[in-house]
Amino acid sequence: MSTPLPHCSRPLPAAVSTLLAVAALAATVLITLLLPGGPDAAGHRAEVGEEELVRVTGPDGSVAVVLAQISTGVAGSSIDTDLADELGLPRTDADRVTVTSAYGVQIRDRVPATVQLAGQPQSTRLVAVDVMPGEPALTIGRSELGGLLVRPGMRLLSEPGPARGAPALGSLLTSSTALDAVQVLALIPVAALLVVLLRTVVGLRTLGTFSPVLLSLGYTQSGLVVGLGLTAVLLVAGLVAVPVLAATRMPRIARLAVLVGIVSVVLVGVTHLAGPGVGPGWSTALPVVVTAVVVERLWEAGELDGWGSAGTEALRTLAVAVAVTLLLFVPAVGDVASEHPLAVAAAAVLAAALTGTYRGARLLDRWTRESPPALGRVS
Repeated sequence: MSTPLPHCSRPLPAAVSTLLAVAALAATVLITLLLPGGPDAAGHRAEVGEEELVRVTGPDGSVAVVLAQISTGVAGSSIDTDLADELGLPRTDADRVTVTSAYGVQIRDRVPATVQLAGQPQSTRLVAVDVMPGEPALTIGRSELGGLLVRPGMRLLSEPGPARGAPALGSLLTSSTALDAVQVLALIPVAALLVVLLRTVVGLRTLGTFSPVLLSLGYTQSGLVVGLGLTAVLLVAGLVAVPVLAATRMPRIARLAVLVGIVSVVLVGVTHLAGPGVGPGWSTALPVVVTAVVVERLWEAGELDGWGSAGTEALRTLAVAVAVTLLLFVPAVGDVASEHPLAVAAAAVLAAALTGTYRGARLLDRWTRESPPALGRVS
């Protein structure tokens, strides 16, 4: 049961509340009109058919204009391995993803590239596949179709437009390794086991018991560096908003709903700024509700225990999330989880149950008990 926020703040005057509401509405309108990826000045979006000309650029500047198939039935995009080799797309140190198709379960490489469709350049990662004769060498999926209107059954063959560079933010957001659904399900018990060890044996407390696990799962999709940066931005935005919400004396459920909305608005804004091609479902990678709850708990800890103690607890939470993310990013761990997901999950559950039987002293408690007392000033 969480401790409610103190109600010592005076409610906001009606004029201030009205001003904040008008400012929020104006900000929403500006975000809708000014951020890229929406309708143009005439209210139209670029249209593409089932087959379009796409410019593909490799990391060394090699360019090819390819007749691509536009498919809204698949999430990601793919490229023929021969074409990837011609463009110099690196497959030696590429990410690997497990793909289930008519040919069975296969592990394939994902290579970085820049694609430009209907004048929109975007950084992405293409799955390298062996294309059969007569099939298109490039397939564009939903992740690269943001801001475009797809016309099923039409063959428009629009030009890719003049060569342009992809947004720098979009390039950063597509440089991470993402786990597939089976790996995530198998590794969640492993991540939970690590948290159990840190709390039961080490005695490391965090803002929420398993919030580091949920944050780490978001980092596996967005990338560790980008995920930590976004978390810092969301924490700052939330801490700025919480005092205003506390002054209104609204119920906790309404306060949490507003925090969830703030987190969502920030993520949507970043996704718009990055442009299309940041990967399927990237905007939902970070756990929105959990982040909002962490913000509220951080504020409560700061009010009750002081901001020094609250900041330390927040840093411990992020440190555990980073440790879990690094564990999930270990190639051997991902390979075992992909090949033997059931065995990995069952072994982690058993290990967590055995760890729960530990009744000894926690390492941090023992270290604190054995440390010499601080010398006080004699007045």
